[in-house]
Amino acid sequence: MARMNRASRSNMAFLKITMALGILLLVVVSLLWYLAFKNSKSTEGYAIYYSYSIGFSDSMEGDSVSVVVNDSVVYDGIVENANETVCKAGGNNAGNMITAHDYSSDKTYNSNLPFNDAKITISKDNGEIKFDISE
Repeated sequence: MARMNRASRSNMAFLKITMALGILLLVVVSLLWYLAFKNSKSTEGYAIYYSYSIGFSDSMEGDSVSVVVNDSVVYDGIVENANETVCKAGGNNAGNMITAHDYSSDKTYNSNLPFNDAKITISKDNGEIKFDISE
């Protein structure tokens, strides 16, 4: 009987040591995880959104146009109120593009957009659409 008691005491000690080492391992892994991600302020992998205000100049008044920003139609119709912001569009950090289609000449014009908020004025010069982008 004394022998079983001694064996159960050594098993109990082994169990306590194993449990203490397991807890210590969890604490060390948690601390390393915290330290690894504490200073990561990178925006990589996160979407950053930009805001674009789009308007038309006087030279576009009366024209029928369609304006697309990143595959989203933001304006489609006849320009009636020139020199006003007709719409706002959003962009992200994956590359932004604006496209305007002039229905009277059936031509499409493109321009890349900046990676910050901007005001875009669409005008017509010698029958061609121009984008004036002010940041």
